[in-house]
Amino acid sequence: MLCKFSNSLNDRNDCGAEILHRIGRVGARALLLIGLCGGWAGPVFAQATADTAVLIQGTADAPAGQPVQYNVTITNAGPANANGAPFNITFMPPLVAANATCINPFGGAVCPPLNGAGPYTGNIPALPPNSGFMIQIMGGAPGGTVTATVRADPPPGTNDPNNGNNQATTNTLPVALQYFDVQ
Repeated sequence: MLCKFSNSLNDRNDCGAEILHRIGRVGARALLLIGLCGGWAGPVFAQATADTAVLIQGTADAPAGQPVQYNVTITNAGPANANGAPFNITFMPPLVAANATCINPFGGAVCPPLNGAGPYTGNIPALPPNSGFMIQIMGGAPGGTVTATVRADPPPGTNDPNNGNNQATTNTLPVALQYFDVQ
């Protein structure tokens, strides 16, 4: 409904009259300008914004059974908290005898609990603006190409201005050991 501002308190057909009467001319003009004169819809709250981001680095290539290491970094550039942000780290195929440790939290971030052998999924207890941490995962290469993927999103009800940095992937390629005869 398009409303027309009026200074007349007697004009009950004007949707602004009742608002003008109740909250005064300045407040009514502000409400009419943002279009709330068609009916009260309740308070309008701005949605929180938190820019969560991930990075994953890992061993480029490895023979089956040899050790591999991955470093996963999860950060929040803000401006709002991302407390309770869900995260997920997967390895396809899974690493052999994997173990994960959270290291180097900064800016008030609290590391999530990690299941040593995986899967690595859950919610981050505290991720204030300009904070983050690293998860170091070590294990054995299972053979074949390993695809490691990490994803972290802001908690429900929080907007992310850059969803493009919420997921990252890296691959570890298999290499065959070559044996030589020494004479």
